[in-house]
Amino acid sequence: MASSICVSCHRPAVAHCYTCHKPVCKNCAVKSGEGSFCSSACAENYAKFNARYKGEGRSSFLLKLVKLTLLLAILAGAGVFVAAKVLQIPYFVELLKKLGF
Repeated sequence: MASSICVSCHRPAVAHCYTCHKPVCKNCAVKSGEGSFCSSACAENYAKFNARYKGEGRSSFLLKLVKLTLLLAILAGAGVFVAAKVLQIPYFVELLKKLGF
């Protein structure tokens, strides 16, 4: 990292901003629990992004779970329909009659 120069004071850089990847020296680096940043604005932007990203991860998992459940229900229904109408399996024929199909 000795060849990199700090964007703020032009001293040798010791790190790169975790958000924008600009080189920063020891004196100019804004440190946080997530890493080193070139400014407090970059640190705040990273914290906001990270909070949104973590939130989307949970809702995304729920959405995938709902989609998978719906897909399995559709496949099960199609399987029953094929078993009754195409394969003429008596149990499924009676099941469809009871359901009104």
